[in-house]
This record gives sequence, structure tokens and C-alpha cells, in this order.
Amino acid sequence: FCRVTLRGTDYVDASKIIVDTAGREVTFLSPRGKILNGVSPDEGDEIDFRADRMVWNAHTEDLTLQGDIEIHQHSLGTLNTDEEVVFTYEEVEGQRKLRNITIN
Repeated sequence: FCRVTLRGTDYVDASKIIVDTAGREVTFLSPRGKILNGVSPDEGDEIDFRADRMVWNAHTEDLTLQGDIEIHQHSLGTLNTDEEVVFTYEEVEGQRKLRNITIN
């Protein structure tokens, strides 16, 4: 497995990572990871996830999960779906924060 870490708290483990430098996308196969729903651990809630595939778009900074998805947000519970799920981020006071999770 390969591991990508962001901000020291968020991470993604994957069986394979494909970097498309021209398209500015990173694809993760069999991703499992954790992200914080907030700027710091004190402010946010942890979200654990897994899927068959995940794509990070550097232009929009969206994370898209695809295929056999499980998302567990500690304060809300667990979501299982085969539909595409998009994590959308926004910049708040110079920090990147999760704005919403959309099931397409």
C-alpha cells in the first residue's frame, strides 16, 4: 500500500496511485482513509472512508469516491452506497475545510 498524508491528520492508503500531471488529477485504487471535517481535531469530526476508486481533482480540490463506498462520520453514522460521492471543499480564513458531501 501507498500512503498520502495531508495536514498531518488526513491520510489515504491505496493499492495504487496514478498521477496525471497534465490533467492535474490523482487517482487512488482501493482507497481507505481519514479526513477531518474541520480545521483542527478539536473543531472537527473524523470521517473514515473506503471505496473502489477515488479521484482528487487539483483544479477544484474535490475528492470523488466511486464503487462500493463506505463513509463513517463519527457523529452521524455510516453511509454505504455504490453511487458516486463527491467531497467538496472551500477556503475559510486561509484554511481548507470540507463544505459538503454529495451523493450523485
